[in-house]
Amino acid sequence: MKKREYINQWIILLIFIMQTGCSPMDRYYSGLIPEADKIYPGKADSVVLYPGNGRLIVSCRMSSDPKVTDMKVYWNNRRNYVETGITPDETGKRKDVYIEAIPEGSYSFELMTFDGAGRQSVATEAFGRVYGDRYVEGLSNRAVRKTEWNDSGDIIVTWTEAAEGETGIELTYTATDGKMETVFYPRPDTSMTLTGLDVTKGVAYRTLYLPEPAAIDTFSAAPVRMPIVKTINVALSKPVSASDILDPANATQHPANAVDGNYATSAPRWVSTAAGDHWLEIDLQGEYTVNGFKTWNGAGGYNNPVPSLKLQAWVNDGWVDVHTVTGNADPLYGASFAPVLTTRVRYYTYSQVRLYEIEIYSQIIY
Repeated sequence: MKKREYINQWIILLIFIMQTGCSPMDRYYSGLIPEADKIYPGKADSVVLYPGNGRLIVSCRMSSDPKVTDMKVYWNNRRNYVETGITPDETGKRKDVYIEAIPEGSYSFELMTFDGAGRQSVATEAFGRVYGDRYVEGLSNRAVRKTEWNDSGDIIVTWTEAAEGETGIELTYTATDGKMETVFYPRPDTSMTLTGLDVTKGVAYRTLYLPEPAAIDTFSAAPVRMPIVKTINVALSKPVSASDILDPANATQHPANAVDGNYATSAPRWVSTAAGDHWLEIDLQGEYTVNGFKTWNGAGGYNNPVPSLKLQAWVNDGWVDVHTVTGNADPLYGASFAPVLTTRVRYYTYSQVRLYEIEIYSQIIY
């Protein structure tokens, strides 16, 4: 009897162990069975984002799953999305989805496909940026280092180095035939030559940028006026007078010869007397801001430097020294000085002068 009770107790214990040991495993597998039964549509992959100005193109490769009928592209934590249908011809091929009127900023996008039963795929993520006014506000035009004129009347523009993302420079100007022209120069070097411009009408330019290689829109800095600087000789063919002439009867020694534009060594000159101070006064016939000069001196060649001289300008009803030099040994002496507004200039020396030509420079900014 006791033996039978002992066996029964062991049987009850064994049944209890089997029940408590199997229940967690049963619950685990029962939880997996619904997941295993789920069918996911094929997802999009190989996503490439093409950013633009308040817009974006999402390009992806569609799944070869023939059951896929639609796709949604989500952003802003799925608060916003666009939806597009998938045709049989698009299965397994690249597809572009256009997102318009999206605010500037950085985004995380999720692509999910759907089949006819409404089942959705696993999400495919992509990260990108949309550009706009804030990006444009940070753009600047490439700076002009200087502008020069060559003998043909062309303008040589020297630029600073191109900035990152620059694609080129767009110029707008009036041509010599009176027509307005807009010309694009793809990422020019630090120097370019401009021809056929009417500079008196001004030249505007703007620098264009691509924010990243895959961008679909080009952006630009605000247009600005190009500072075209031309240096002109304001003394050319202007009325002159001189302190003296070596031989007044000899027209090849008269002071007007020094502003006739001819500085060849065989050309007429102004020749002063041998002793004392000498000066040549030039009436500019107008008010100019002058900032430099150059002289050509000699007899049968450029061989007669003036050791000491000064250039004066008429300011406030009096002569003002704007440049002075002593110990000069250059027969082609010239110099720049601080700009001064004047109507007359005077070349003043302390020894005999044999002056082929003198040029007085003023800069005009168009």
